[in-house]
Amino acid sequence: MFSFAIDRGGTFTDVWCKIPSGKVIVRKLLSEDPENYDDAPREAIRRILSEFSGADVPKGSPIPTEQIQWIRMGTTVATNALLERKGERFALLVTKGFRDLLYIGNQSRPDIFDLSISMPEMLYERVIEVDERVLLAQPSSCRLDPQPGPLATGVTGSLSTQPLNMESLRTELTSLLADGIRCVAVLFLHSYLYPEHELAAGRLAEELGFSQVSLSHRVMQMVRAVPRGHTACADAYLTPCIDKYIGGFASGFAGGLKVLFMQSDGGLAPVNQFNGSRAILSGPAGGVVGYALTTHRQAGGAPVIGFDMGGTSTDVSRFDGQLEHVFETTTAGVAIQAPQLDINTVAAGGGSRLFFRSGLFVVGPESAGAHPGPVCYRKGGPLTVTDANLVLGRLLPDQFPKIFGPPLIRHWTQRGQALTDEINAFLSAETGQAAMSVEEAALGFVRVANESMCRPIRALTQAKGHNTAKHALACFGGAGGQHACAIARSLGMTRVFVHKYSGILSAFGLALADVVHEAQEPCALEYRQDNLASIEKRFQHLEGECLAKLTQQGFDKKQEIFVMLKKNHHHGNDDKLAHASSTGSNRRQRYFNKTGTNSNSNSCGSGIVATVEQPTHVPASIRCPPMLSPFGCQAEVCGGNDNNFEALFSQREELFNWLDKQANNNSGESSSRKVASKETSRREVENWYYMHFRFRMQGYQSLIYAIRQSAREDSVFSEDHLDKWTFKMRFRIRKSSPLKTALVACASRLGLESDPDVIFCIDGFYGDALSGRVHNRNEVPNRVVVATSTCRALGLGNGSCLFVSRASRNERDNANMQVQLDLLRGFVVDDGDELGYEHDDEGIFGRVSATTRESKGSRSSSSESLSCIRYERYLHLRYDGTDCAVMCRGSTEPNEDYLSVFVHRYRTEFGFTLDDRRVLIDDIRVRGVASSGADAEAAADSLAGGEVAVEVQQPEPVAHSRVYFEGVGWQTVGIYRLDRLSPGQCITGPAVVLEQNSTVLVEPDWTASLTKTADLLISRKSADAAASVNETAIAESEVKVDSIQLSIFSHRFMSIAEQMGRVLQRTSISTNIKERLDFSCALFGPDGGLVANAPHIPVHLGAMQETVRYQMANCELLPGDVILANHPRAGGSHLPDLTVITPVFLPGSGQSPIFFVANRGHHADIGGRTPGSMPPDSHSILEEGAVFRSFHLVRGGQFREAEVTKELMAPAKLPGCSGTRNLHDNLSDLRAQVAANQKGVALVTALIEEYSLGVVQAYMKFIQANAETAVRDLLRRVGASALARTGASRLSFADSLDDGSDIRLSVDIDAKAGSAVFDFAGTSLESHGNLNAPRAVTMSALIYCLRCMVPYSIPLNQGCLAPIQLRLPEGSLLSPSDIAAVVGGNVLTSQRIVDVILGAFSACAASQGCMNNVTFGDDSVGYYETVAGGSGAGPSWHGRSGVHTHMTNTRITDVEILERRYPVIVDHFSLCPGTGGQGQFNGGDGILRVLRFRKDLTLSVLTERRVHAPYGLKGGQPGSRGSNSLEVAATGRRMNLGAKTSVSVGPGDRFVLRTPGGGGFGPLASKGTSDSGAGAHQPPLVLRGTLVDYEQMQFSA
Repeated sequence: MFSFAIDRGGTFTDVWCKIPSGKVIVRKLLSEDPENYDDAPREAIRRILSEFSGADVPKGSPIPTEQIQWIRMGTTVATNALLERKGERFALLVTKGFRDLLYIGNQSRPDIFDLSISMPEMLYERVIEVDERVLLAQPSSCRLDPQPGPLATGVTGSLSTQPLNMESLRTELTSLLADGIRCVAVLFLHSYLYPEHELAAGRLAEELGFSQVSLSHRVMQMVRAVPRGHTACADAYLTPCIDKYIGGFASGFAGGLKVLFMQSDGGLAPVNQFNGSRAILSGPAGGVVGYALTTHRQAGGAPVIGFDMGGTSTDVSRFDGQLEHVFETTTAGVAIQAPQLDINTVAAGGGSRLFFRSGLFVVGPESAGAHPGPVCYRKGGPLTVTDANLVLGRLLPDQFPKIFGPPLIRHWTQRGQALTDEINAFLSAETGQAAMSVEEAALGFVRVANESMCRPIRALTQAKGHNTAKHALACFGGAGGQHACAIARSLGMTRVFVHKYSGILSAFGLALADVVHEAQEPCALEYRQDNLASIEKRFQHLEGECLAKLTQQGFDKKQEIFVMLKKNHHHGNDDKLAHASSTGSNRRQRYFNKTGTNSNSNSCGSGIVATVEQPTHVPASIRCPPMLSPFGCQAEVCGGNDNNFEALFSQREELFNWLDKQANNNSGESSSRKVASKETSRREVENWYYMHFRFRMQGYQSLIYAIRQSAREDSVFSEDHLDKWTFKMRFRIRKSSPLKTALVACASRLGLESDPDVIFCIDGFYGDALSGRVHNRNEVPNRVVVATSTCRALGLGNGSCLFVSRASRNERDNANMQVQLDLLRGFVVDDGDELGYEHDDEGIFGRVSATTRESKGSRSSSSESLSCIRYERYLHLRYDGTDCAVMCRGSTEPNEDYLSVFVHRYRTEFGFTLDDRRVLIDDIRVRGVASSGADAEAAADSLAGGEVAVEVQQPEPVAHSRVYFEGVGWQTVGIYRLDRLSPGQCITGPAVVLEQNSTVLVEPDWTASLTKTADLLISRKSADAAASVNETAIAESEVKVDSIQLSIFSHRFMSIAEQMGRVLQRTSISTNIKERLDFSCALFGPDGGLVANAPHIPVHLGAMQETVRYQMANCELLPGDVILANHPRAGGSHLPDLTVITPVFLPGSGQSPIFFVANRGHHADIGGRTPGSMPPDSHSILEEGAVFRSFHLVRGGQFREAEVTKELMAPAKLPGCSGTRNLHDNLSDLRAQVAANQKGVALVTALIEEYSLGVVQAYMKFIQANAETAVRDLLRRVGASALARTGASRLSFADSLDDGSDIRLSVDIDAKAGSAVFDFAGTSLESHGNLNAPRAVTMSALIYCLRCMVPYSIPLNQGCLAPIQLRLPEGSLLSPSDIAAVVGGNVLTSQRIVDVILGAFSACAASQGCMNNVTFGDDSVGYYETVAGGSGAGPSWHGRSGVHTHMTNTRITDVEILERRYPVIVDHFSLCPGTGGQGQFNGGDGILRVLRFRKDLTLSVLTERRVHAPYGLKGGQPGSRGSNSLEVAATGRRMNLGAKTSVSVGPGDRFVLRTPGGGGFGPLASKGTSDSGAGAHQPPLVLRGTLVDYEQMQFSA
């Protein structure tokens, strides 16, 4: 039978196939080749069947299926449909008042510097608002009278409901059908708790004839309406596409098919359960499963980074013993809330395009795609990384995939020469650097590409507290082999594993994957002792649901429990049945003897005698003993003390001595080989003892297999000796033990022998049978089950149970059963006609399958029905008052301690725990896994062990070729073919190794070795970083700029800032920093100038350098000092933003700092008049909290806790003010900020050690100069345009705040020099209120605007401001006095400064110009949010509606979270149509948000644009002004609150917020079509994963 595993990727379709002979066939086709075939997977199957089945299958004819056992597929059908917006038409049904909920989303924009705010369009075509509502009852805090609606019972408690209006819904659905829409997604608020309304709507839709109905609570039953709604939409949009593809695929076959599809979570699902929302990562997931089941074990259990570099994307992931799942990521603007492997798309792969911009080598993220592809595809594509590797000799033309035809290097030479000429022209004019050759330029792009991929890998590991250098790198994908060594070196790794199927590892992973079904439900319980019984009951319910689904797929419920081998054995019966597998040279055959009924009185039931014979490549003289009882020890073991097992270890030395003796007796063998044999044997046995036997008490037969594996071909096993040793390892149960009593009693009842064996498996399904109690025989036929508590007493670990089994003759005759079990869980034996043995887990554990056949003849059962069902239990836990939930996995033990798991994971990931907080359960989840064993033999071959065998003869290259390397140029290297290497052979780099579908470059100083499993292990002895550019220290002035190195340093400097941010986020404790990521980290030069600022918060950009320079001028800085500042005169923005500065000193460099590192974090409270330290009506800075100018937070290495505490409590001395209201969080976050700086110091020091101080400081200046060049180019273009248009290069603009204060700006541009003077003369005086903006805020606004107007990415550093002279009138609104209140200046005036600057440059019309700050609370609760509005239109785009703009990008709390945690009801949240200004391009609309309060609270608002509307440009109309109003329930009174106020509200009162719209651009008569805006253009590459989500969270803090 043929078995196919196929991964249909973006560029290639990879195929792994096992043909009937056992041989594995590998193929690779273009995914899109319409001239030759319609469907790549089907075409691959046709070709292989034609070639190997003996019957030709013509093109276009149905493919026969009689010889196809199964097909497993990973596909990008769903992903492509999502990216290209080519899914099915559907409508969204949503709760009334929330029609735009998904459009608004979390209200943040994906790219803070994109003025057009390009975002993917919504998936739905129509929205229907449904009259229904579900509210949480909140009996303890709700004071509404009457209650919102009749009470009902939800999943987690009482709810109030407003009935669903079915008649109105029927009318709307009928209208949809009339319009041709046949699919709907349903999102009702709180349906995860009360699904009845969604179920009713779904039933009605199905009755009316809708073909696809996706209910949000069924797609994913988790809190948070926005991601759940997006997921339901993705399901309705994509599932019909999948159905169509499956139908089309199946139509090409003549007969039924057994097809499984890979899901995003790494599990397989049958066709009828494969849906759109869980198909996004269908392709990449296979690769993760592939390396998880192979490389991880070959690496000795070390954590592994998966590096999957294909033609169109590069994915990175991590594995450390179990698959890492995430439950919400964003792909193409759609938040998918479903279990997914944590796979991060971080670059465009081999198709990444090459650019040279303002002196920087830039790689991607734009991609050439599969079509036209790189230049060398000969389809007119652009220059890419693949082309660069080709011209460097790292890809060989004669080995290029034949599907492209012969590559033409001259194409790259011609196009590459043009790019090189562009580079050399710039270098000659700007730097004087020597001209580059084409090869030097190509190598430069490859080096930059490598560094750009290293950054996210560092982030992936360090984000969770892991050391990157301690990982192994698993390289796969067609393009990864050319970059693996360089990336591993840069990351400090010493091992790279290249699987023999690396070019198709995603396909191979499909062959190894398990079938999975998940069940999940929400929970609102606290994790504590008295709730454990309820939790266990819900676990069992979910396990039952998984069991039902998996049973429907052919997995037998009986197969949850497995039986250990019986103890008696006999010799002499030669009745052997083969269960063979074959994969190349590593083929293995296992034979099991069957003797029929055993008459021995000591036997347990019918006698099954099994012996294992050696694989075919092991001489017949090596005899393996029979596999006997799994327990062996004469000591009586009945207790939990590990000392009871010491007798087992006493046998270890006897075994070692015997192994040594065998090795020494090998005549003719070299001494070195004898030593190697001894060491290998000892290592494997020791590993088995300590890693498995002691802690798991598994089978003796596994040890025998380990001994056999370690033997040399000419060594001889003494069966007698092994039998003697086996006898000494026997295990007897003490007669008085409860286990013995239980087994004897149960055996008697079942008619078994009176002294049965002890047999076990790890499975808690029957763990409730205590001390002899037996389940009903109809439920558990012929099994004896013993309590899990007894198993634990025996040291078997959690989740074990003990039982014996005997199948009756009738059962043997009639059964058609297949059983398989990984020996990590036990050893299976049943009365079958065919037995198979497969090895697993580093050559130590294995699998056993037992197959019976029908009495009416032989029939091959589908391998999908093999094996066991196991369960993985999870609790989604979080600390009370936080949003950082952790999915914690436990065992199936009823009393599993999930709290310990949670605390351990939380401490590992975040560096601390919150011992005084309750732990809450958000969700209960069960993952049912059916180990289908579809290709256990393939897995066995891959898991045989990663050690390199000893081999004297070294390989000879099949050819030689020239490869270009850094520093040495062209070198002649050997070319080796992977399939011609033998295990143990080594290749010293440089060399090129060719695999069937990929090329691997072994760089100098690396050595490649072939493992026993024919995989390539590339290693180096030292973990030192790459050789430095300058081996000896040189003066900064002597360093000459190198454009390639400049690009690399740009990444390295930014990486320092990013890694500082990771440490700060991990170690902080407050919600603002840990969860909202409201912080920024930066690196500064010795002059205090900004070098790198990770683009976290717009209002922080460039501002911290003012703080650093203030400290340099006003504070003595010594080693061990750390400075704290927040005062506006000291470069602060507003007081809650605390800046922590650490100078970097280097021994021998004098007493002056060589660099500075700093971070700025928003603290939730630092005292003052109101909670949150943001009073809406403050008149002095002293009312806004604690003030620090130059405070030594750390002096001489000592954290000054007492002193800083005193300062934080100082505001309480003022009337009406308080000291900090959360001192604990303040101190914890300040320590985290210090720790983040220390990380920065360490990284800067390491960079200096690698390159020398002179080089690092020189490139710091070069990077600043590069940013300066980009800004000067911008000013030259703008100045020249203004001069041509008006005859002068002067720009000006003015706008007003609502209180009448003016902000005026004139910009005088020197078009020749590319410089400008920004003069704010004429700006109003300092405000009596709090709208005053410190100088740092204006600096941030200015650098933000300049970066937005540069059309490509540039480094954010001091160089951006080098061409700028900033003039701020002293005593004005923008340069206020020391005591001026500034809280409003940071959140409101900053927006108006941006509007004025962008207006002067005519870049775009005004956006809403406000952050719409809303606060409510009392002594027990407090909440703060900012609300989005409309963005301004521009010269070629419509403004985006309902989005945050410019100096803020904060996310809004999900409606369901808000209503669950706070005494408030959201009555309405949608766009406010028509509020955007009209024009050739319209401004975006604002938002209507209505909050209804449940109790007495205080409401505060701090807003702008309530008097002066956002302006339009070039004839465009202004946007609508915003408004704040209050509806008083008790009196019916409605009132305007004004822009800034604080009022008391009561139960039932409603706050109505209308936010401003954006201004229009251009005259209305010239109506245009946006070429940007919402969804007009898709990004060149859609980056995805938790790394991208983290970056977006930083942008949106």
